[in-house]
Amino acid sequence: MKALLRLTIKLVLILTFALLCFFGYKFCYMIFDTEAVEENESLVEEATVRLDSSMSISEVAKALENAGVVENASVFRVQFKVFTAKGTTFIAGTYTLNNGMTAEEIIETITTVSEEETEE
Repeated sequence: MKALLRLTIKLVLILTFALLCFFGYKFCYMIFDTEAVEENESLVEEATVRLDSSMSISEVAKALENAGVVENASVFRVQFKVFTAKGTTFIAGTYTLNNGMTAEEIIETITTVSEEETEE
C-alpha cells in the first residue's frame, strides 16, 4: 500500500512539473513571438483606443485586449517591460491601432511622440 502511495505521489509531481514546463514555455514563447493577432491583411480591423495618463500599464494592456488589438493582456504587459527601456511609459492620447500590428509596433506607437504632437 505504501509503495502505491509513493508511486501516485511521484506521478502527480511529474505531471505537475510537466504541466508547469509546458505552460511556462508557452507563456515565454508568446512574449518573444511578436506576431500580430491577425496575419491575414483582408481581415485586419482598426480599433480606436483612448489611453489616460492615470492608467497603469496593466489597464492599458487590458484596454488593448478589449479592443482586440492584442491577444493577451498579461503577455502584452510583460512584452512592454521587455521591449522598452526602464522608465519608459506610454503617452496618453487616442490611438487608432489595428489587430494586424505586432506588439513591438503597438509599443512604439504608444510610447513615441508623433510628428503632429511635436508641431503643436
